[in-house]
Amino acid sequence: MEFSALLAVLCIFLLDKTGEACPRRCICDNYGAKHSIDCDSQDLDSIPAGMPEWTTEFSFDGNYLTTLDLTDFATTEYFEELSVRYNLITIINLSNATSKAPGMRGSCNYATAIFPRVKQVNLRGNMLAKLPKCLLLSLPVIEILKLDENRVSRLGDLNFALYKTRGGSLKELRLRGNLIRSLSREDWFAPENEIKNLELLDLGENQVTTMKSATFLFLSELLILKLDHNQLSHIPGFAFITTGRKLKEIYLSSNQITSIGENAFAGLPALKRLDLSQNMIQCLMPQSFTSCRPTIIVADSSENTWLENLRQRFETNLSAVNQLVISGNPWLCDCDLKPLLQNVTTRRLIPQLRYERCNAPAQYRRHYLSAAISQLTECT
Repeated sequence: MEFSALLAVLCIFLLDKTGEACPRRCICDNYGAKHSIDCDSQDLDSIPAGMPEWTTEFSFDGNYLTTLDLTDFATTEYFEELSVRYNLITIINLSNATSKAPGMRGSCNYATAIFPRVKQVNLRGNMLAKLPKCLLLSLPVIEILKLDENRVSRLGDLNFALYKTRGGSLKELRLRGNLIRSLSREDWFAPENEIKNLELLDLGENQVTTMKSATFLFLSELLILKLDHNQLSHIPGFAFITTGRKLKEIYLSSNQITSIGENAFAGLPALKRLDLSQNMIQCLMPQSFTSCRPTIIVADSSENTWLENLRQRFETNLSAVNQLVISGNPWLCDCDLKPLLQNVTTRRLIPQLRYERCNAPAQYRRHYLSAAISQLTECT
């Protein structure tokens, strides 16, 4: 009798709601309409066979998968979330999910929607350097893609702007902790791109040293941009403009910024939060928040023509900003800094400004900014 009862319990544990067996070494759970499979940390190197048809969530974290073939899944119709974090993935394979029509070399027009309901994919902590062309077309309603802590070095290698979009559902793209070294508008500079509806882009904790003007121009729905903990030293003019002019938050903390170019924050009428803390900024101009003495970057004729066109289209209007964070910079307490301290709007936006201290010149080092500036009688 006891053996029969034990066997019955075991059968219930191994069967999901539909009566289908749970994959070996995985745990299956049902919560209302949610049907999850958890295969985390099982030393597996392949996607298990025999997934229940009604699976909605699949987690394969902490295993040894090297190639993620999206056609390996026995069932995908009801998947909503896919997590394959901290594996060894270097390749995502779509070979059996796309085809090319005659005369349409490299086309994505025939890509198959492998996961028609998946809204979130988490691939954090793998070894991906690029994504296959057509990937997002195989995930037609995806909203969140997490690629943190991979080996992406170029945004262009994500292949988001190489084919005509069918809509673009992606809202959040997280690339924190990769190997990206530069930001160029050529990476996804196309009016029709698969991430044109992106609202949050996280590029923090990379190795970005340079960026070009208008890198994000065609991300028309962008609201939040994170570039903190990089190695930027100069912010060029028109760095953050988008055709939608909806950007609300920009995070640039913990870089090495010494220079912010003229019109760097032009075209941002909706901007509310700007974080410039923990950089190497010595002086800022009120209203525009650009450097008092920006570095002069010599550009070629085509770039100058491009910048002139931007000047005619985008103006600097930061009246919507209600939070400006500038703590932890090595302020140079001279006459150039005085306008920032005396500006009424600036004092309202930066309540912590009264606690900031001078870094130079030597006679004012560690003095509060306001106290030091008040002693500069030669300022006009």
